[in-house]
Order: sequence, then structure tokens, then C-alpha cells
Amino acid sequence: MIMTVFLYQKLSPLVSLNALSAFFLATGLILLTLIPVIFLYQRLINKKPSVAVFTYCQFIIAAEISSLLANQTWQWDFFTIILTLCLYFLFKKEIRYIS
Repeated sequence: MIMTVFLYQKLSPLVSLNALSAFFLATGLILLTLIPVIFLYQRLINKKPSVAVFTYCQFIIAAEISSLLANQTWQWDFFTIILTLCLYFLFKKEIRYIS
């Protein structure tokens, strides 16, 4: 995520951005930096690629929701952990089915 923010800060002044193009640039950069991480995460959990993508994306969704809720860094960390665990247990059947 830090790499995505760094790339966005470097590329956004080079391109004239309206709201839609800024959204597409940010989404593309998230996917660009997410793809190599998914393969590393797949090797870490030793599961199929679809399971790795599904579980890692749950963490990203939890982190984004937490960034909206938190006022301080420790709250963001705490909310991310709690939401990640909640999403994991909510989708436990789906993860077992995919794997």
C-alpha cells in the first residue's frame, strides 16, 4: 500500500486528473502493486492462487474500512485486525470450498 501511495504521488502531477481518471490511476496502481504480493502470499500460506487472492483481498478491504473509521494509527491497526478476523470467519466456508 505504501508503494501504491508513493507511485500515485509521483504520477498524479504528470497527468491531468479529473475525478474519474484519478480513480482509474489509483485502482490500476493498487492492482499493479498487488499482483506480485499475491504470489508471495500464496507461497506463504501454501494454498491455491484463488485462495490467496480471496484471503488477501479481505485484508485490503478491512484496511480500507478501518482507515475510514480510525482517528489514530493504533485504532487503524486494531480495527484492521478485528475486521480481518471477522471477514475470515464470515467467509470461512467459501475459503474451504475454494481450497
